[in-house]
Parts: sequence; C-alpha cells; structure tokens
Amino acid sequence: MSDESGLKTLADEHRALAKQVGALLRGLERLRDGPEYVAPDELGDLRRQVKALRRSLVIHRAEEEIGLFPEVEALVAEGPEETDVLRQFFAGEAEDDITAHVAIEQGVHDIASQLDGLKRRDTDEMRTKLFEATRATAGLLGRHARKEDTVIFPMILRVLSEEQIAAVSARMQELRQVANESWRG
Repeated sequence: MSDESGLKTLADEHRALAKQVGALLRGLERLRDGPEYVAPDELGDLRRQVKALRRSLVIHRAEEEIGLFPEVEALVAEGPEETDVLRQFFAGEAEDDITAHVAIEQGVHDIASQLDGLKRRDTDEMRTKLFEATRATAGLLGRHARKEDTVIFPMILRVLSEEQIAAVSARMQELRQVANESWRG
C-alpha cells in the first residue's frame, strides 16, 4: 500500500489495536493467575488500558464507517465494470464489517464493565471469565483485521485510481482529527 494511503493507516491501526489487546490480555492473564489480593494500581492500569482501547476503536470505526466505506461506495456506485466486485461488497459484506465493529466494541464495553465490577478480592471464576471475554474479543478483532487487510483494502487499491484513493485518505484524515479532538473533549 502507498505510504500516503489512508488504507495503510487503517492497516497500521489494526496492528496497533492488536498490540493493545495483547497487552490487555497479558495483564488479565497475570490477574487471573495471580494472588487473591489485587492491588488497586493494577486494576487502575487495566482500566486505563481498556479506556485507551475503546478510544482507538471509536476513532478507527469512524474512519472506516464514515470516511472509507461511504466514500468508496459513492465512487464505485456508477463506475465501470471493474468496480463490480466493490459494488458487491457494499451490497452485502460491508454490513458484515459494520456488524463486526459493533461486536468488537460491545466486547470491549463488556470487558470494561466486568473490570469495573472487580474488587480487590474476587473469585477465580470472575477473573477467568474476564480473561476469556477479552480473548474472544481479540479473536473477533483479529479475524476482522485480516479480512480488511488481505481482501477489502487490496481490492479497493486495485479498483480506485490514485486520485480517488488520495481523496478518500484526505477524508479519513479529517475524521481522525475530529474524532481525536472530540475524544479529548
């Protein structure tokens, strides 16, 4: 992918999200396998990691669902025959991608709720449930990222012109800035 491509940025974000989830999983694994007593700072660190992950997901989702997908769909709606494959994607699979975003965000929301419910002394069952919920969400994220990075993004790059990709990338950059500013409040 071209360095100026917003698609490369999205693929990079997929890798960054995977790293965030991996770090969270390692922390929850230590929590699951650790002593009965949980230090308040350890819970605080895990909560901060989840908050950062939620922020990253919201910004990423905005870039794709408000920037990438509508812009690309509009470009291929009346395009030449070689855009048929993307038209078919938007006729069916784009909704699957949006559903995946919702499921991933819901998974992270559930993780945050479970984490907020943990006390300094909790059962092994609660800690294991939290770890397994996080592992399931990590699996969803991994499958979703692989599909976009190996199928959808390369397809977009094959079908759209450099000028169209540059326009879509500029729109995604605008959304990223707005989302970052909105998140800061």
